[in-house]
Amino acid sequence: MHGIGADLRVWEDTLKSLLLDVAARARLLIDIAAHTRREPRSLQSSVRATSLIAGFALAALSSSGNDFVPDYDQAAGYLGDSKLAIIMDDMGYSMARGQRVLDLPGAMTIAILPFTPSAAELASATVAQGKEVIVHQPMEPQRPQGAITAKGMLTTRMAANDFYATLSAAIDSVPHSVGISNHTGSKLTSHGERMGWVMDHIRARDLFFVDSRTSANTVAFRTAQEFDVPTVSRDVFLDHVITPAAIERQFERAVRLAKLRGSAVLIAHPHEASLKFLEERLPRLIANAEVRLVTAGSLVTRREARPGELALPQDPMSAHTAPAR
Repeated sequence: MHGIGADLRVWEDTLKSLLLDVAARARLLIDIAAHTRREPRSLQSSVRATSLIAGFALAALSSSGNDFVPDYDQAAGYLGDSKLAIIMDDMGYSMARGQRVLDLPGAMTIAILPFTPSAAELASATVAQGKEVIVHQPMEPQRPQGAITAKGMLTTRMAANDFYATLSAAIDSVPHSVGISNHTGSKLTSHGERMGWVMDHIRARDLFFVDSRTSANTVAFRTAQEFDVPTVSRDVFLDHVITPAAIERQFERAVRLAKLRGSAVLIAHPHEASLKFLEERLPRLIANAEVRLVTAGSLVTRREARPGELALPQDPMSAHTAPAR
């Protein structure tokens, strides 16, 4: 019996070593995928799912007795670093509300609407507190409520010169911006030619693009890749339904997605219920090291454009160097 027990321990140690090797190789593949040019996150998902199985097995081997209950968080711990980017949309109307958002712990991306009363002041305060600034660019929705009156909104009816001038002025109104995201835009983001105009301009200004995915028909992410514009897309809306239970459910969904796939992008809005939840939940998230909070800009990927993919009207900014940010 003593010999059998020793053999079992050797077998268990060998199995642990093999499983750890699986997890290590999976993390290496994830790192490689993160630097590929085309849809790396889908590859990351498959690799992390495989590694998660190894994680469950390792967690089981590490448990005492025969009462093992699968623990997702413990298993996911074998996958290595997991990142969550939180983007706070619709900012710039209130500096008081903006400061409350900036006081939230951890990295965060602040998406500021152009031409709003506190846009410049909030952008400067955001950078001073070590957070990231992007322009939350209004774009034409599929079903506008009444006339389209938002200042700086890009529409499918605009001529190229007006389109480029409007976008340029909007970006200029939000200092320190390093990227842009779409505000509404279910119609414009499904229009390949107009999104090509957007990408042509922001490439000239060395900005990245966040696809808020306000429409299932969006072509923004694909178009950004075609123009070699660094890009990332939204995974979860925190507060599409503004109730405490729904907000908590969406947040935990984003955390689990980050653990499984390696990263996730969560878009929130400065509703009172959302801010109360984040003020209570983020300190615990950080203290427990559940995931690492990062900026949206740290998660962007890109694919170089092939020559002649899209022909565009000339953007006056194309001949300019990127402005200081």
